[in-house]
Amino acid sequence: MHVTELRGLRVISLSETLKMGKVEDALLDPTAHFVAALRVRSGGSPGGEHIILREAVKRVGQHAVVLGAPIGMGLQRQPDLDRLIDLQTFLEMEVVTEEGTRLGRIHDAEIDTQTLNITDYEMTRHFWDAYLQTRVRVSARDTFSGSKDVLIVPQAALRKAVAVNEGVDVPKEW
Repeated sequence: MHVTELRGLRVISLSETLKMGKVEDALLDPTAHFVAALRVRSGGSPGGEHIILREAVKRVGQHAVVLGAPIGMGLQRQPDLDRLIDLQTFLEMEVVTEEGTRLGRIHDAEIDTQTLNITDYEMTRHFWDAYLQTRVRVSARDTFSGSKDVLIVPQAALRKAVAVNEGVDVPKEW
């Protein structure tokens, strides 16, 4: 699943049999390469925003985020929000090689739906990547470091992703 697909998913607590609301944003830890928390907005109630820690998430499904732990567990210990980045900031992050070559910007990331760990980063290098719906990928294991501003990757770790639309004929070389 892509990290951007988290937005809009319903959040359901199994232990309380309760719909908590919808995911408004994901807060990512750029150095540890995982989704640290989810910002959830409950419909209609004043002050209806909650931060749900990843430890409270049991599973992310196609239509909902399922919380296995009681809601209080996911709310009691607030993460260090200063070191976390929201999706908007994440999607604007620059990607640079260890040699200082700018590769582009992060377009999205694949996450493990059970652990919320980032497995792969997808980036676009230029207009044509977005237009042809192709991406360059790098495994999260292969990255050197990340911050709120930049993700540093080795040049050897890059691999070309397939076109988003399988039927699109994409030229291999320009």
